Amino acid sequence: RPGQYRDTVISMRSSGSDNNTSPNQFVYSSFYDAKVAGSVSPLAPNAFQIYKFEYLGYKEENGAIINKIKVTPRGRGDQVFEGTLYITDQIWSIHSLDLTTSIWGIQFGIKQIFSPIQESVWMPIDQIYDVNGNVFGFGFTYKYLAHLSEYKVKLNPDINIPLVILDDKKNKEEAEIANKKINSKPNPLDVSGLNAGQELSAKQLRKMMKEYKKKEVEAMPDRDTATIKFNESKQVIDTLAAKRDSMYWNEIRPVVLTAHEIKGYSRFDSLAKVEKKKEENKKDSSTLNIGIGENGTYAEVVKTYSGFKLAHLLTGGQYNFDSTHTYLKILPTITSINFNTVDGYHARIGVEIGNTAYKAHPFEWKIKPELLYAFARQAINYRATLTLQNLSTKNNHTPWTMNIKGGHYRDAFGPYLSSESTLNSIYTLLFKKNYLKLFDQSFLSTSFQLVPSKALTLSTSIEFSDRSPLANHTNYSYFNKKRIYTSNTPEVPELPLSALSPSTAFTTEFKAKWIPFFRYRVENGYKSKDRTVSPEFNMTYKKGWSMADSKFNLLKMDVKHHIRIGAGDDFDYTLSGGTFLGNEKPSYVQDYVHFPGNRYIFSPLKASNNFRLLDYYSYSTNKSFVSLLGNYQFRRLLFTTSPWVRKKGIRENIIVNGLSTSDRPIYGELGYSINYLFRVFRIEA
Repeated sequence: RPGQYRDTVISMRSSGSDNNTSPNQFVYSSFYDAKVAGSVSPLAPNAFQIYKFEYLGYKEENGAIINKIKVTPRGRGDQVFEGTLYITDQIWSIHSLDLTTSIWGIQFGIKQIFSPIQESVWMPIDQIYDVNGNVFGFGFTYKYLAHLSEYKVKLNPDINIPLVILDDKKNKEEAEIANKKINSKPNPLDVSGLNAGQELSAKQLRKMMKEYKKKEVEAMPDRDTATIKFNESKQVIDTLAAKRDSMYWNEIRPVVLTAHEIKGYSRFDSLAKVEKKKEENKKDSSTLNIGIGENGTYAEVVKTYSGFKLAHLLTGGQYNFDSTHTYLKILPTITSINFNTVDGYHARIGVEIGNTAYKAHPFEWKIKPELLYAFARQAINYRATLTLQNLSTKNNHTPWTMNIKGGHYRDAFGPYLSSESTLNSIYTLLFKKNYLKLFDQSFLSTSFQLVPSKALTLSTSIEFSDRSPLANHTNYSYFNKKRIYTSNTPEVPELPLSALSPSTAFTTEFKAKWIPFFRYRVENGYKSKDRTVSPEFNMTYKKGWSMADSKFNLLKMDVKHHIRIGAGDDFDYTLSGGTFLGNEKPSYVQDYVHFPGNRYIFSPLKASNNFRLLDYYSYSTNKSFVSLLGNYQFRRLLFTTSPWVRKKGIRENIIVNGLSTSDRPIYGELGYSINYLFRVFRIEA
């Protein structure tokens, strides 16, 4: 203790791909912890709420009595274990275990055998994992074996004391006498005051260990990060681990290789030599990932090209200048091709030049100029972004980022429907629905973000923009040729025509994000602050200045929180509220407060991010407002009362959303959804 564990892998062999079924999350967890790979351990403090236990007798082994205990979850499914535990009597160490659990419909069978590596210290020696499952109808079976040896354990002298532990219920009188005796001491919670063979109630021991752990964590060095990388903290892989051939591995492996493995590894050794030679002769090593996100399509160049090709203007490419850590990136044009009623088809081309940060030089800069051509309105838009950032936290440096943007570029009236939305392009071309509304602007802005600590992020921005309305320039679509598109005007009730006229705006904005609460995570001799348990508070103050056409003062606050409940329930919510201070209200739609609406049949990736059926501009306001987006995910509700359904990782959700503004009736949504169908889909009603 606490969490100082290190493992060296001297050799590893694998025949084929593991399809992300590696059991390392179990190998490097402990069943003495509250959770193992996300599932509740049978030895967790709340285990009796999750499991039923049945005593099945005992056996004797080397003079020790081994108790056999059946473990049955009160609600079968994923994130719980089922099987048998063997506990060494009086020492109360795990002797062995044979348990199963499900993660996303994949069944993990876990067998661990412990052995005394020194007196009263039992550690896992052999571990066997049987993994079974199927993905989209393709079944698979994997078997993993892990043999651990050469333990080096140093016992903590503070708590390495043999004690007589009394059950507070069965030994009530003896426990009361023992408690009075220890409570008469000046510091009854001090572990160092215990004597060998001293009687102690289980309840008192829990109090003392809680206090001991608290002081232990307080004395540890602090690492100011939310998480520590898994492999950095627990596992070190020898540089020769994957290079040793199967003959070496067969000699040291405690279980004899099967005929299938011998054949597979021989082929593996031969292929590895061929692939290595190919890789050495390969000049280009780029891969391109293309996908669709909430803000449209995206492309990511994972590796780099050694030389320019004309095709890179479409697919994108990156070229590194290793000596200076400088790079040149061509942004992929193919993913920027979209369609809307103002521009018609449009495409963007751009480049990015900058440097990548490294240990000796944590400062980064990049310049990204872009050109967009709108075919229907025969217009060229342009913009450029300069980004400067310092990523270092050493020598009390505070990480910061600065952006300077400028150009002549069309933009969406509200922030929740991107001007590059791929979904809008699909709906426009296939169904003749144009939800995206655009305006033209010439702008110059600068923003600065400061991160004084993991708990606090501060940012400020200044923007000057000259804005003008745009009209539809095309009625084209694949179908419904005779239907006319709605105008390029946000449908805000009782909106005066002047709110859409040309305007000049000079605005400043200040934002603060605060994540106040944390719990310590202990690993590798360090403590780190885990803030995922805390709600996130955000405050925004935006001001429109009198030197421009739009003058206003907006104050907005919101709180976001993800709460984990029990063995698999989750509650997510976003609560927002705000008002325009004083009598000055924004005169133009761009400066109104807009809400995360949705008019597509697709729900948001994160369940508490958007309304489901709200029009994008029907509740836009220049007055006061309050909104709630809530999603409760149940482990067991209706269909999920079936263990078979739960083992597939499926969850049911109740959605509750609401919105109220000073000038509109209350809007509400109540929904139900089934989540993680085939591991990736969510269906809502």
